[in-house]
Amino acid sequence: MDSITAMQLKNAIEETIRLYEKRARIISVEVIPNEDTHAYDVYIIFEVINSITPVALNITLYRAR
Repeated sequence: MDSITAMQLKNAIEETIRLYEKRARIISVEVIPNEDTHAYDVYIIFEVINSITPVALNITLYRAR
């Protein structure tokens, strides 16, 4: 759980959305390590093309064992 891994996750999420979801325009992606739960909290804000309303998506990524 460190800032380097959080940055790598952020970059991978942004790249995946840009490559595979042409209908979305990313406004922001934030990845925050959560030491207490050994997880990463991910906050994505994006707009669907031809829509003016931003969409907020909150996801928690846990380690698979």
